[in-house]
Amino acid sequence: MLGRWAPFEMKNDTTRKIILTILSIVSAFVVLRHEILNLNKTEWFIFDSFETLFWYGLGILIAIPTTVNAVKSYKRSNSKTYIIPVIILSFATILNLGLQFVQSENDSPVILWAHYDGDTNGLTLKLREDKTYRLENYSILGGDFIEGNYRIENDTIYMDRKEPIGNDFMNDKLVITKDKVLFHLDNNGEYETGFFSMRLIEKK
Repeated sequence: MLGRWAPFEMKNDTTRKIILTILSIVSAFVVLRHEILNLNKTEWFIFDSFETLFWYGLGILIAIPTTVNAVKSYKRSNSKTYIIPVIILSFATILNLGLQFVQSENDSPVILWAHYDGDTNGLTLKLREDKTYRLENYSILGGDFIEGNYRIENDTIYMDRKEPIGNDFMNDKLVITKDKVLFHLDNNGEYETGFFSMRLIEKK
């Protein structure tokens, strides 16, 4: 009787292996695709965190039962093929951690930090010891950030972009005062020292 049903059991076993392998690939794909698309992203949107939560949630929702089923099937049949989904998911996890490391912010010490608050929008500038800067231009719904190199001569910061935020609102030459960073030229070509200026938060 057992021999009669053996081909059917073998077929079901093969189908299970294929399904579990496909599910592990899908789980790895949805998470890694999301991270790779964000790897060189220079802008953010208010709902980005919900998108991240969705893709990670979907990946985990597929990965957990896939892993449990693969391990149980391996223990039952002792077939090493069932380890393939676990290997795929483990490799994807390691790769994802590597991507997180690549995306981590520059850890060079900040020597100047300035901020402009325009109520519904704003600018944040960070100069680092390694001569790189990070400039974030944001509003209520989102924003973008620019990274590049700078040099300082006397009280003037020279940035490597003619229009750092893509328009003439910010000049590529910023002036450091006692408590501000001046970045906007008025109609007379003079630096605005009032509302359109950055407040110095930190300076070393």
